[in-house]
Amino acid sequence: MVSKAKAEERETIEWCNIRWENTNDNKRPRVLLIGDSVTLGYSAAVKKLLKGKANVDVLATSKCARDPALLKEIAYVMEGYKHAVVHFNNGLHGWHLDEKDYETGLRNMVKEIQKHAKGAKLIWATTTPVPSSTKGVKLNKERNGVVLKRNAIASKIMKENNIPIDDLYTLMLDDLENLSASKGNVHYNEKGKERQAEAVVKMVLTRLAE
Repeated sequence: MVSKAKAEERETIEWCNIRWENTNDNKRPRVLLIGDSVTLGYSAAVKKLLKGKANVDVLATSKCARDPALLKEIAYVMEGYKHAVVHFNNGLHGWHLDEKDYETGLRNMVKEIQKHAKGAKLIWATTTPVPSSTKGVKLNKERNGVVLKRNAIASKIMKENNIPIDDLYTLMLDDLENLSASKGNVHYNEKGKERQAEAVVKMVLTRLAE
């Protein structure tokens, strides 16, 4: 079982990576990617694919859904800019959270994004699979089981809020071993990053055209 601890407990190392692109450009729409190191990984490819069409800002953070600091980071990134689309995820951190804690945190995350959205169209990305480090075994049974439960919770919340879902979990699952950076690694190689970026950009362009 995943160990249970106080919802506000943090990891031993916490980090945050924020970047705003072309801040003096008011002609092109602005897209915000919110997520963790997986999001950070495909963000460069997203920027490349959207070059000339949209400016891409990024909030990549280790803060789990229940951490109040996540809401502060979201406010800081969004309040000074008008984003046309926000593509967001949170699910591979905060393993100490139970399902109730995760749902509470994710609902608060959605509310915070909506609070600062200024008309932005939202997209939720499902949390990607957790591969196994054991030879011949595809998935980490324990942690991937948590991801599946979190994706189910997120699906319910997004449907309630009419937020489209970018299913990156399914996208990466079928060819996971060839797309992972290494055996048992939740991060992806260049081929994996490009596959994710193409899916993200497809969703973003669809929302921009609505």
